[in-house]
This record gives sequence, C-alpha cells and structure tokens, in this order.
Amino acid sequence: MLNKICPLFSWNSTTNITIHQTGNSTIESIRIYNVLGEEVLKSEVKSGKLEEVVDVSNLKNGIYFIEVVAADSQIIRRKLVKE
Repeated sequence: MLNKICPLFSWNSTTNITIHQTGNSTIESIRIYNVLGEEVLKSEVKSGKLEEVVDVSNLKNGIYFIEVVAADSQIIRRKLVKE
C-alpha cells in the first residue's frame, strides 16, 4: 500500500519513546500494554504532528508492547524492553 504507515521508533533508555511518522498516513494514537495485555499508557496524537514523544519514565522495568494506530485504521505493534 502506498499510504502504509511506517513509524520509526527512538528509545531513550528509561525516559522517552519518540515516534516519527513516515509514509502518507497520520498517526492517531499510541498505546502501551504490559505483558498481561493491560493498557498502561495511552497518548492521543494531535493532528498534523510528524513526531510524538511519549514519556515512559513512570513505567517499571520489564517487557511492554507498543501499538501505533493510524487515522486509516492501520496498526503497527512492536515489543519494547525497559531496563
């Protein structure tokens, strides 16, 4: 698909995740889940932003899953390990 969302993730050790929008689709929301599937963080992205910084400093060390939802309902999921 030409409009497929392909976000790039930058992980700053224990404090922030930066998500850069690439492609033609707009990022709508970012959610982080723990290994039990419980939503531990949700961030709604303001329209038109090409970059979103999510503060994860309050999350405990462990394994998490990040979900990026695009305005056209595409979903990208990645595993994160916070140490």
